[in-house]
Amino acid sequence: MGKIKISHKKNASAATLFLIIILALSIFRVWLIKNREIVAITPSPHDMQLYIEGAQSLVQNKWFGPYNERIITRGPIFPILIAAAYILHIPLTIASTIFYTSVSLLLVGFFYATLTPQWLIIPLYVLLLFNPFVFDHETSFEITRSTFYPALTLGVALSLLGLVTAITKSLKKALFCSIVFGCLFFLFWYYREEGFFMLPIIGIYYSYSLWKAWKSNTLSKNYIIALSLPIIIFVFLAQILSFINYKQYGIYTTREFSHPSYSSAFNALHQIQDPANNPLIPISKKTRAVLYMISPSFAKLQPFFEGNGGIHWAKNSVVWTGIPAEEREIAGGAFHFAVREAVWNITKPSQAKEQQFFEQLTKEIHLACSQHYISCGI
Repeated sequence: MGKIKISHKKNASAATLFLIIILALSIFRVWLIKNREIVAITPSPHDMQLYIEGAQSLVQNKWFGPYNERIITRGPIFPILIAAAYILHIPLTIASTIFYTSVSLLLVGFFYATLTPQWLIIPLYVLLLFNPFVFDHETSFEITRSTFYPALTLGVALSLLGLVTAITKSLKKALFCSIVFGCLFFLFWYYREEGFFMLPIIGIYYSYSLWKAWKSNTLSKNYIIALSLPIIIFVFLAQILSFINYKQYGIYTTREFSHPSYSSAFNALHQIQDPANNPLIPISKKTRAVLYMISPSFAKLQPFFEGNGGIHWAKNSVVWTGIPAEEREIAGGAFHFAVREAVWNITKPSQAKEQQFFEQLTKEIHLACSQHYISCGI
């Protein structure tokens, strides 16, 4: 009996030492950047300036501010996180590092019960904690939208891995991972606009987990609940976000380009086959000239595109196109915002009129395509 007690004491001491090391590494990681000062460079009203203004409005309890052509064109999570850090009186750099460190701890929790010997977790945690990409980004003087992105990406991957691993062993752990995965995936999806790259990974994990459970005859009600819970959480949070936008701006959507009125209009524009065939310029000046003739709605945008507005957005596009601004050729990324600004100039301050304009524009382009007034693809 004495030997058993000694063994238990050794195990307890080892576990305590392990936790102390993990905690010390985590604190040291945050301490390293405690004195970093960062600035927000806001040359573009559609980029960092938009996030900073949104965060300021959130702090003032005004949601993202008064409606305009920019207000919900981007993912809403970054300004929400900026505002949360401000309200909690935590510098943004430290907040992002704490967030990344907290997510990294999921690795410790995941491997602690599965990896032997457990001391191997420490070097893995160090590699993750001092990831050169993340560490280099945190030592930059400039705040960018990628501030929280590595942590969110890592968190989604680790919580998903934890879910499909724990689902056959512990319902409590599986439900915990489900909740974390659902919340982190919501933050990840609405943080930036290219989160679709994570969908194939999630699909593969889910499909393999279901196939394995079906083959081993372990597919149960609890199994389905654990896999369904992240989807329910994601949809629920998305509906809350959409409802708030509806109450504030009269449009039920998470972000503007997810709304059918706007996405359909831009899809219609992008199906037009531009004779210039320049992948950097979706709608060239020549194609715009044709659109002015076949679409009464688009013709209303001519004063903007062929005036100072076109010059402004062409200047912003020179870095990508290499074409002088006087030619008014607008690059793909800028074209969306140029159209939004042009439409807003003739419909403001009514969001309803703006939405109706895009719906009518879609109908006119589809009609022109069906009548072969303009060459359109799929």
